[in-house]
Amino acid sequence: MTPANSEADTATGARNILICEDEAIVALDLELIVQDLGFDVLGPVARIEDARRIAATETVHAAILDVRLQDGEVFPLATELQEKGVALIFHSGHALSHEIQAQYPGAKFCPKPFSTETLTRFLGALC
Repeated sequence: MTPANSEADTATGARNILICEDEAIVALDLELIVQDLGFDVLGPVARIEDARRIAATETVHAAILDVRLQDGEVFPLATELQEKGVALIFHSGHALSHEIQAQYPGAKFCPKPFSTETLTRFLGALC
């Protein structure tokens, strides 16, 4: 597997964003926003195991993570992605920003409902 944020990715401008969201309407909205910003979307997926399969075969530059997915809380996946150098944006109505920051320094937190401007700013800063 190619490591996240490799020199080849930087040279080609590859910017793959993994979207993990179990609410279909929210997932579609996120997907359209991310595509409109010029990023490539991986997913969206509603299950942690599906996200793991994608991360095992694709280079992921950043991930937008709902905290609660169909098969559990996203934190173990977030830790795995962070260890691979993936930039994280937590997107949740259930988590607290300071708790996310304590566990994942450098991660961004975008509460639900999210604003397009905030998400745009975070993706621009991370990628």
